[in-house]
Amino acid sequence: MVVSAKTGEGVAEALAAVEAELPRPDVEFKALLPYERGDLINRLHQQGEIASMEHTAEGTLIAGRANEALAGELAAYAV
Repeated sequence: MVVSAKTGEGVAEALAAVEAELPRPDVEFKALLPYERGDLINRLHQQGEIASMEHTAEGTLIAGRANEALAGELAAYAV
């Protein structure tokens, strides 16, 4: 693979190759988190992958991937 910082050639392909090798959290989730559980949203930003997030009248509707321990904490809020 050829990558050039000067022309940008191959940069997208190089980034895709690196991203494909990164470890990903195992468990998919979808949860409606009360606003007072901002701590969980912060942990998801740090330790998980957020696919979507929407603020509703009831709380934050969030979906993505998390490790087993964090997904276990989110289970109480699953939708």
